[in-house]
Amino acid sequence: MNYSEIKNSLTNINQVDDSNSLIVKIKPLKKELDKKGVDIRSDYFFYMTNLITSYSLNIKNYYLRAFIDYEKSKSEEELLELSENFDENLFNEEFKPYLVNYKNLKINLDRNLIIECWSLFEFCVTVIFESILSTEDIEKSKDKYRKKFSKVIKGQLKDIDTEVLNLILDGLKQQVDNFIPTMNKVNKIIKHTKSSYPEKDEDIKFMTFINRLRNAIHFNFIYKGVDKPPFKFKNNTYRFEDGKTVMATTNDHFQVLGLLEEFINVAFRFLNCIETEKELKNPTETTNDK
Repeated sequence: MNYSEIKNSLTNINQVDDSNSLIVKIKPLKKELDKKGVDIRSDYFFYMTNLITSYSLNIKNYYLRAFIDYEKSKSEEELLELSENFDENLFNEEFKPYLVNYKNLKINLDRNLIIECWSLFEFCVTVIFESILSTEDIEKSKDKYRKKFSKVIKGQLKDIDTEVLNLILDGLKQQVDNFIPTMNKVNKIIKHTKSSYPEKDEDIKFMTFINRLRNAIHFNFIYKGVDKPPFKFKNNTYRFEDGKTVMATTNDHFQVLGLLEEFINVAFRFLNCIETEKELKNPTETTNDK
């Protein structure tokens, strides 16, 4: 590869990069879900396509910014010499420090990709949960948390007046959807649909892992909570011990695209297992083909 070819690959935002392979992967999955009806399930993959496309463009921007700085450091004579007598190994060594200058941009892009992919999934799960479970089922879920809140409050305020306690619990109950964990909703959806889902146990483990990882990212990869067993993915081990980093070398070995590819597979199997006559309408308009 000569200098012009490398320059083109680094600065052309239409150039194919690793993340584009995920978009290629999503298309047939979305098409399969469209057979069930173009609803929140297929819209989820529409959203994911937009998310990955944005990530791809920003990754190109990461390289482009570094390359502009690199070329600015060179005289016209040096650039001409590079074009005529190109040494790829020398270029890579010279270019590496400029990439380091934008390392934080790359790290933030990777972190945000995981955060956003889970947020989209949470939205999708909540829409499905509220669509297919009856009002009675949802109220039962809320009552379960009402009992938990009551136990905690009574434990801290042993002499609390019953009327005051009920007022507090009624107020919390109105907001309890914020307290129902996404994974609880996932389990209730799977139980409600009663469809064949042979990968269920492994997929739930992976969803739970991504959820914990997302939460840790908010604390700069420091896990907060009850200690959980480590999770192994490819060559990495992610540890969840209260107050400790999830990975000792997170910034160097955070396999964001590998994680996202697996999550896409898991999300598809979960969404595809849902068999219901209820309308799973997306409350938010998209430009997805209807």
